Amino acid sequence: MRRAGWAMAVGLLGACGAQAATVTVAFEGVRSAQGNVLASLCGDPATFMKSCVGHQGLAKAATGETVMTFEGVAPGRYALQAFHDENGDFRAEVPPEGYAYGNDAVYPPSFDAAAFQVSGDTRITVHMTYIAGVSPAGAGGSHGAPPPQGVTRVDLRQDDLYGELYLPASGGGRRPAILLMGGSEGGLDIISGMAADFAKQGYAALALAYWKEQGLPQTLELIPLEYFDKAVGWLKARPEVDPKEIGAIGWSRGSEAVLLLGSRNPDVHAVVAIAPSGIVWAGINYGAGANKSAWSAGAVVDPSPDDAAGRYGDDGVDVGISRAQQQHRLRSP
Repeated sequence: MRRAGWAMAVGLLGACGAQAATVTVAFEGVRSAQGNVLASLCGDPATFMKSCVGHQGLAKAATGETVMTFEGVAPGRYALQAFHDENGDFRAEVPPEGYAYGNDAVYPPSFDAAAFQVSGDTRITVHMTYIAGVSPAGAGGSHGAPPPQGVTRVDLRQDDLYGELYLPASGGGRRPAILLMGGSEGGLDIISGMAADFAKQGYAALALAYWKEQGLPQTLELIPLEYFDKAVGWLKARPEVDPKEIGAIGWSRGSEAVLLLGSRNPDVHAVVAIAPSGIVWAGINYGAGANKSAWSAGAVVDPSPDDAAGRYGDDGVDVGISRAQQQHRLRSP
């Protein structure tokens, strides 16, 4: 009996030792010593990239390599996600801040893509990724994604507009044009990558920033819809653009903007809304308790669900805003 009790004690000690693993993560490619690197290990595939927190870590950023340790990690599989909190506000603001996932998985990663096994003390290395062309917080305005081979880029900084026009380097006369707008990330660093890809396919593609860029509003509130009309007018006047073949693409909050643009501006002949909504949502202002509407038109503020109760039909569409017109399809260049 005494021998059985000793064996049980040894087994329990071994199990406790296995549960006390230390996981060390080396983040390579950290571009500055500003702020911190924040990371978490998630052991639940169902909640990864959602509500899963698991083990949390914070390390002072160091240029080049930043090392972080997690203590007391039980055996199992864990997916890593992290970001470089350069401005120290404890919010992931990508871009311009960098991000990393286990196994250098690309965004958006699955649990399996970002996961690694912990059976004892473990060390892994991942690389911090920064969106191409994005400047650190406080630096000069972005020029968006660099133009790929066969594509040229034209800065748009006039009439209060902020954007980057991507064009095929070869001639070919006037061509269809696309106005592209991103979402709650602000700026144009992500959406400009999509614009560059469209230019490779023969389109004139204008990535347009409408907030969170130099000279633009720093909150997504009361953005004038006339701003987008002005951008369409600028595109129409370009010698490379067929003025009868202009479309617009927007994702997330930008999908609201392009649907409103397509319903108001007859020069927009096609609209693609990615992850759209049937209603106009409230704006974004992290520094205020109550948000204003995201959009305005002249002296009229387009309502949001927070300040326009009762204006919505059974299908959730704001009856005070016209539905997007039926648009004809753009010809391929």
